[in-house]
This record gives sequence, C-alpha cells and structure tokens, in this order.
Amino acid sequence: MNKSEKNTATLSESEGIVNAYLRAWRQMGCPIDELLQRVGVDDQGDLANDAGRVPISTVVALFETACKLMQDPLLGLKTAQCMVPGDFGILGKIYLHSPDGMSAFKASQRYHSLVGDIASARLTRVGDNFCLAYSNPYFPISTQQIDYFFAITVQTMKMCGGGEARIKKIKLTHDGFGRQKEYKAFFDAPLEFGADENTIIVPESQVFARNPGYDAATYQQLTQIADTYLLEELDYFAAAEQVKRLLGKILIYGEVSREEIAGTLHCSVRTLQRRLKDEGTSYKEIYDEIRKDVAMCYIDNDDKSLYEIGLLLGFTETSAFYKAFKRWTGLSPGEYRRGALENRASSHY
Repeated sequence: MNKSEKNTATLSESEGIVNAYLRAWRQMGCPIDELLQRVGVDDQGDLANDAGRVPISTVVALFETACKLMQDPLLGLKTAQCMVPGDFGILGKIYLHSPDGMSAFKASQRYHSLVGDIASARLTRVGDNFCLAYSNPYFPISTQQIDYFFAITVQTMKMCGGGEARIKKIKLTHDGFGRQKEYKAFFDAPLEFGADENTIIVPESQVFARNPGYDAATYQQLTQIADTYLLEELDYFAAAEQVKRLLGKILIYGEVSREEIAGTLHCSVRTLQRRLKDEGTSYKEIYDEIRKDVAMCYIDNDDKSLYEIGLLLGFTETSAFYKAFKRWTGLSPGEYRRGALENRASSHY
C-alpha cells in the first residue's frame, strides 16, 4: 500500500451526506438501485444509519458512476441545488448561525470531518480579495465534484450574506461542456472557463459581511456540540493517535498549531505534551511525520507547485521546505516529483 492509499483508507464521509446525495440523484432521475448495485453498496446495511461512515473510495465511486448513468455534465450543480443545510448535520446549523462568512469558513475547517473528508478548502487573501480553492492531497477531485463544492459554497455565501453573494469571478478549468449559459445562470457571476485553476474570487466585504441569521448563544451552543462530536470520534484512541488523526485531516488546509490541536482535545498544551511523552513521542515528531505524508501526497498528485505546497505546510521560505523534504526522503521535492511522474508513465506500458 503506497502513502496515498494508506491515507485514503482513513478518510470517509458521513452516511447522512451520502444519503443526501442519493436523494438528490433520485430526484434528478438517476436509477439508484442500479447505481448501488454497480458500486456494490447495500442501502439496507451500508447506508442504514445516518450517523455511520462510508469509505471515501465508495463515495468517489458513487459520484463517478452517477455521472456515467445520468450522462449529465451539470450533475455537480444540480446535486447542490437539491441540498439543504440540514443535510450537513451540525455543520449546516453552524453555517446558518455563523457571525459572517469567515466564521463559517473556519467552522468548515474545524468540523469538516463530521461531514466528510473528500475535499479541503483553502482561503487566501490577495489584496482586497480572497481566493477560495478546493483540493485533496490524496486523490484528484473530479470536475463534477468541483462544481458541486463551488455551488455549495455560493449557496452558503448567500445564506450567510442575507441572500446575496458578491463574487468577483469564478475560474473553472473545464470548458463548460457547451452549457456555459446554464453555469452563468446558476452562479450569476463572471466566469472564466479553461482557467489554469479552479478558484472562487470574492471581495473582502463578502467574506466579513454580517450574517442576519447570527445568534451568539445558538452559535456558541452549536460549536460546543460539534466539539463534543469531534472528541467522540477520537475517544477510542491514545493521545498520539488522536493527534495523528486530527493533523491528517486538518493539515491539508494549511499550517495548524499545537494550541489548536490541544484546544480541540479539550486539554492544555502542557497536558498534551505530557501525554505524548508518556507514550514515547512528542507533538513535534508527530507533526513532522504527518507533514511529510501530506507533502509527498501533494507532490504525487502534481496539481500544485512546490512553492504552493511549501506554503500550505507552513514553510515561509521555499529553502526551508526543500531542506525538510530532503531530510525526509533523501531527495529534493523536484527530484521526488520527477521520479513519481516517471513511475506513473512507465506503469502505463
């Protein structure tokens, strides 16, 4: 099992969100029984409990097979149109009561694993604007899934912005499949097809716009409940494994501090360090291990520059990232990527 397969095996989505996909596709005319049969899923067993989890490989297979069965390039957009906040469980409720868009984004970063691990969001400030992009270092995200995430994002912006989403531009790498007018009608924003990356560009005013549905007491109560759910996911593991699992899911968003990890585990940094020491390890050792895993997966996927990967992993200087990567693997990031590309090319023959 290679590094990407190893990490993918630990990722999953909630049965609740998967059942919401199936309900949406049924409304759209998808033959659900045939879909489940092709993927090898038992809806009476594998999807009988909304609180359960579905392996990410199964979720990806369901999405890909639904696309083939329906032969509709707008599947991602139409799926999002059928979704409601309740489909996202506690996270959907937090969106409804968040102070603003930035708070909703931070909640998504912190609690996304309660819904699913299929993609991570990255929000980057560029001047007076913010650029939002989705990715996953462990496997490529399909075009329809990118459309779905962008559509859900715009709907969430409207929800947090009093029904309005002020968007500067949406950049999509695909060509619109000859349905550009329908994309423009859905997003109601300037679109660029055939772009070099999938990105939503929004003004600062949109990100920090006050949510008219914000209620401080409700928001605090919901985040406390979500924190409890996070802890319940980790209760069965020792401290070192808890930290590994948290870092593996959170680090793909960018750098994370030990204070944030300790806070999530409801303990002080000192207590966390003591527990890890008792288990013969340290936060620094675990952080270094997980950062290495995520770096190798990002480089394997070849959809981000080495500079971007370094920034995502918290290296402020490219030279520091190169030095760390050579310590981990004995190769520079460029040498490792060339080797990975050559191995993929040779495997096709």
